[in-house]
Amino acid sequence: MYAVAYRRIAAVLRVINVDFTRGATVMQLRNSLRELSARIAEQRDEVQTEEATKRAFVLPFLAALGYNVYDPSQVTWGQGIEGESQLGKTVDYTIWSDGKPMMVVECRHHDTEIAAAQPSLLAHSFESTGAKVGVFTNGLVYRFYTDQEQAGAMDAEPFWTYEVLDSDDEAVEQLRNFARTSFDRNHVVHSARELAYTRGIRRVLQEQMQQPSDEFLQLVTGHMYAGRMTHAVKE
Repeated sequence: MYAVAYRRIAAVLRVINVDFTRGATVMQLRNSLRELSARIAEQRDEVQTEEATKRAFVLPFLAALGYNVYDPSQVTWGQGIEGESQLGKTVDYTIWSDGKPMMVVECRHHDTEIAAAQPSLLAHSFESTGAKVGVFTNGLVYRFYTDQEQAGAMDAEPFWTYEVLDSDDEAVEQLRNFARTSFDRNHVVHSARELAYTRGIRRVLQEQMQQPSDEFLQLVTGHMYAGRMTHAVKE
């Protein structure tokens, strides 16, 4: 009887410990990102080159996720890209776990409009390294890519975007999936699919709210109005 009770108590304590650890990790990440956001606001005008952007904004971001940016077993700088057409070209950072590349990162100057830029080096590096996540950033906005459409080939569109200067608790919770202690290749694929579906649903809803179709109106009003759908009712 005591053995059973002990096992149950031990199980509860393990759950409590996991919850506390998880909460502490999220809190630490949130605090680090707040500090980084304040630093960006203070130093942004002084950071005038792409290299300075990497050192002032991107490396601290990776450090906030728990990566030792000066340990080559975790982060390598300037990883070469395979392929004759890519000779001499490098991606900015490759993030490793157990000797395997997890993420590749391409950086631009913080004034770059990242949504309009083309992450061509990132796509080549993604394919040549076998990484599961590609990150395209200007130090302020981070666009996350994977290979949902074709295995091994980076998608044209990101599955998620994180903005350092416009972050909330939900975004920090999602970002935690890419932290060193939390990163899981299979979970990232699953999360990418969910985020892609969510983004698609939001896009459709926004379009329908601006210019609703007859089918959408019937779906919504069907739960509120039992009469015939006339023009007056639609308006």
